Amino acid sequence: MIMKRLTYVFLLIFTLFIFSGCTKPIKYDAAESVEHQVANNLESIENIQNVKEETIKALSVITRTNLLQEDNDFSENSSKTYSEEHKKLYNISNKTAGEVLFDGENLANIEILQTNNSEWESEIKKSTLLSFLSENNISLSNISNIEPNLDDNGNLVNLNIGGKIINYDSLEKNFNLKSNKITKIDNTISSIIIHGENIPSSTTFFIDEAEKLAAEGKNYKELLNHFFNGFDLKTTTK
Repeated sequence: MIMKRLTYVFLLIFTLFIFSGCTKPIKYDAAESVEHQVANNLESIENIQNVKEETIKALSVITRTNLLQEDNDFSENSSKTYSEEHKKLYNISNKTAGEVLFDGENLANIEILQTNNSEWESEIKKSTLLSFLSENNISLSNISNIEPNLDDNGNLVNLNIGGKIINYDSLEKNFNLKSNKITKIDNTISSIIIHGENIPSSTTFFIDEAEKLAAEGKNYKELLNHFFNGFDLKTTTK
């Protein structure tokens, strides 16, 4: 009888030990904690579960670069349990562990955007334009004849309005033009509608563009080089 009771007690203790071991969080060192934070940030990207692996690796390098510029405390990642999606992203991003981008001697500051959809338009009422011209001592009876003057790269230098030259800088300041990359100008009875494209920053990573390149077989280093040709890819630790 005593032996049976001892056996039951032993089995109970063993069972409690097993279950307590299953729920005990895993401890991570400092470098791993940074990598888990990278995966945390990747999880917030829309539709990340369907993004190609090489694009995720490139995003991991960029995310890590941005994180290490800030005074972040990664200690909260040192003892956590994670979802299966997180583990998948962690395993992919960890293939680039420690890799960051440098712009000269400093870590690069990079923006991540979903799409390179950069078209815009700005409507300028002719009455508003005439008021602007009058305020700048430019007299015109009508503004039916409008011709853009472009440089060799297709960028707007100025508008020739009825023989009067209005520089781009002045147009940008007063009429909210997004860039000097003008694709079309519609001259209606009451308005001028200027169509253009945003000029991407040299520090912008477009996920849709990266996905097209990844589908062509480009690896993550080639993706980074496509967007950031002047940056250096280095391995570092926090």
